[in-house]
Amino acid sequence: MFRVSTDVLTFAIRDDLLQIRLESREHYVFESTSAVNICLVIENGADEDCPINASLYYRVHISGGNASAVEDYQAPLNVFTPCKERSCFQIDILDSSPVPEDVEYFEFSLSLLNDASQYAELVDTVGRVFIIPKPTVNLIATSFSGSEANEKVTVCASLSNYDTRYNISVLINVVPTLWENPQTADYDDFSNETLEMRFNSNEACVDVKLFDDDVVELRYGYFRESFRVTLESPDNNVRLGEVVSARVGIIDDDYIWVEVDRDLTNSTVREGISGPARVCASVVNPLDPVCPIQFDTYISFVSRSGSAASPGDFRAISIITAIKQCDHTVCVDMVYHDDNIVETDEVFQVYVTNTPGLHPGIRVDRTRYGITIVDNDVVTIGPDPLNINVNESVGVVEVCIVAEDGFDEDCPVGFPFNLTLQISEDYTENLVFEECDELDRCLVLSIIDDDRVEEDEQLGIILKNTRERENVLLRNGTLTVIDDDAAVPPLEVAFIEDSPLVQGDSVEAHILLSRPVQSLVCRLKGGSFRTEKNCSSGHVVFSGLSPALYTLRVVATNDRNDKAFIKTRFEITDDTERCTLHLINGGVSVSGNSATVEFTGRGPAHGYLCYLDKMEPYQCMPPSV
Repeated sequence: MFRVSTDVLTFAIRDDLLQIRLESREHYVFESTSAVNICLVIENGADEDCPINASLYYRVHISGGNASAVEDYQAPLNVFTPCKERSCFQIDILDSSPVPEDVEYFEFSLSLLNDASQYAELVDTVGRVFIIPKPTVNLIATSFSGSEANEKVTVCASLSNYDTRYNISVLINVVPTLWENPQTADYDDFSNETLEMRFNSNEACVDVKLFDDDVVELRYGYFRESFRVTLESPDNNVRLGEVVSARVGIIDDDYIWVEVDRDLTNSTVREGISGPARVCASVVNPLDPVCPIQFDTYISFVSRSGSAASPGDFRAISIITAIKQCDHTVCVDMVYHDDNIVETDEVFQVYVTNTPGLHPGIRVDRTRYGITIVDNDVVTIGPDPLNINVNESVGVVEVCIVAEDGFDEDCPVGFPFNLTLQISEDYTENLVFEECDELDRCLVLSIIDDDRVEEDEQLGIILKNTRERENVLLRNGTLTVIDDDAAVPPLEVAFIEDSPLVQGDSVEAHILLSRPVQSLVCRLKGGSFRTEKNCSSGHVVFSGLSPALYTLRVVATNDRNDKAFIKTRFEITDDTERCTLHLINGGVSVSGNSATVEFTGRGPAHGYLCYLDKMEPYQCMPPSV
């Protein structure tokens, strides 16, 4: 049977002693709210685990109060299912009319039903729902920020039009949301737990935890990572019915950036050596010098052509490389291939950048760093200026093009090229240089004097580079034909007899000139050795030479700027056992029926044999026999 009171119903079904009560007799909702949740609790002291083992149905009736018509509120038939301690039902609020000046409320009553009608007894329990004006929720600021090192950010809100009599609790719910820059948002950085902000006054604050994983490092100039804050009330109390959003930022306090390391990066490389150029970047974080970066990411090394550079020189436009956790430096080899088109130092530039699509970016210094490709050939085309004088009476002129390379004596140029020599508009000559060719070219040109102009005549000379993609002027000058009716002999230079004479590590040369000269220069080169001497006396000696193949060039210049040269080759060996002989003053002088031979000898000789034609040889000793 049932025992009834105003708020507790006690009855027995199948020997179970039950107590049924409202969880709360007063409920508050804001106006324009569509529903309110109300809950019942069943207690059974004899069986706490399963207070009821049969279905118990109950119905909610709307009655009384100062609210609008009863039909504005509806509640369906509800049921306690077996072994449930709590049952909730929803009253739908259909009235959309404004709340009067104060507060309106309505009452509801509870009817219990049982399948066994003979055990059922009607019992009413009364509750109230108050419909109150809705307060306005305002965030104190439109944006909040917290340092990732502090691991929290404080968010504050206020309520206006708020009646403290109703003890309203408001929840703050942190919901990660994409903001202006989706790339900066990382949901792992923010706690998404619901935090209760209880308003004892019109303002309250709550700390939101931050979990920055250091993946997004200040990309594309945005200083904040963003999410939004949603404020709402608990479902079983007051529902605000709207969302208030604000931007909350995590300040990146790692200060991580990547830049080209100028100390570790090559500033110069040499052409002809097909790479690599070593380029390095440093990872900088003054807050953590031991482990400047806490995650793995990628950057790109990018090369661009610079001053005087040919695009064909650079094959590696972009190289992607990984930065691992705690890396301080990363390096790559940028391969370059000089095509030798521009015979000068060239510059290409490198910088680092992010790699969108592979990993969120980090800060990078995109300042370009120049790397110079040093012209490795150092080919000099001469003479400079290309001025040549010739007497008309000579009838021929020798035009010599001299090219020298200070880097590679054995292979002066590592590429073939052509030169064009043009004299006036009447004569053009192509000079072909193959790879590793000697770089001396001489042309013998005929001079046809018509004797009509009795004065010196001058023609222009142009020496051009005639490669496929360029036409570079290398040298220009003049060819002067000197009017010489007096038949002045040409300037000629020659070695006397057996010059040069090699003796051990020395060489001696005697030079003969056809005319007086203003300067006479002897140049000697072999291997990496180069030197020159003034040999205007007609005699020169070079001593202390290392074993090598040498070239001796003698260049004579007179006061009219006429030039003549001669060259020869000889070898210095390390054979200390070698014997040499040299005739003095031509060697043989004849007087009557006698002949005198003067000679010198060097080396570990045991004796000398002299003989004429088929005569028997006999021993002889220098200096004469």
